[in-house]
Amino acid sequence: LGSPEAAPILIGYLQNQEYQDVLGVIGETLGKCVDTSHIPALLECLQNQEDSGVRCTIIGILGKIGSSEVVPTLLGRLRSEEWNIRRSIADALGKIGFDALDAICVAWDDYEGEEAQEDLAQVLYTLATINSDGN
Repeated sequence: LGSPEAAPILIGYLQNQEYQDVLGVIGETLGKCVDTSHIPALLECLQNQEDSGVRCTIIGILGKIGSSEVVPTLLGRLRSEEWNIRRSIADALGKIGFDALDAICVAWDDYEGEEAQEDLAQVLYTLATINSDGN
């Protein structure tokens, strides 16, 4: 179940409302078997998903993958009205690490309002915390 071959099946489950009760297990399992080849399917799922819990799970998985390829998409969603989405994005960008730093600094000037800048500050804090722990 934790093999890369299982990832497309698990991504499909994220799109199915019948599996909301086991979303945490699906997300945790998926986080162990995805790689950069699964990014397009995850981004499509993120775009089409209405449930904020599922979107947070997908964003977390994208952060675990750690590819800078997703940084523009995540920064574009940082303006979400839902605080849990913004916080998930901050955590994911922090996990992606310094590959996201340039984009974050550029975005800082584009984000108006205290909440948006607090979320970008959370990204920078997460980067500092992760890198000081060596993780």
